[in-house]
Amino acid sequence: FGEQCLNDQWPPKADRVVPTHVVNLDLPATERWKEISTIYKSEIIDLVDYIKKFVVEISPELQFLISLVDTKLPAMADTLPAPYGDEMKGISQATV
Repeated sequence: FGEQCLNDQWPPKADRVVPTHVVNLDLPATERWKEISTIYKSEIIDLVDYIKKFVVEISPELQFLISLVDTKLPAMADTLPAPYGDEMKGISQATV
């Protein structure tokens, strides 16, 4: 950071406002994140693809990690404490 005083930063300009969302925790865990996941579906897919490519760029030998996550993560979701596994499944289903 520079030693420059920033003025007029709040409230943010309309094009810089971060959207807010409400997550209804009364919904079943598999449905809580459906609306948000649907809104950001392409961004979520892009992020997952980027992380996969980044890991392989670090070392091609790490490809086994990507394969491991792709094949084993769905089963691992069942081992997570409630409600996290079902929330992950819901996000996954909404972004297929």
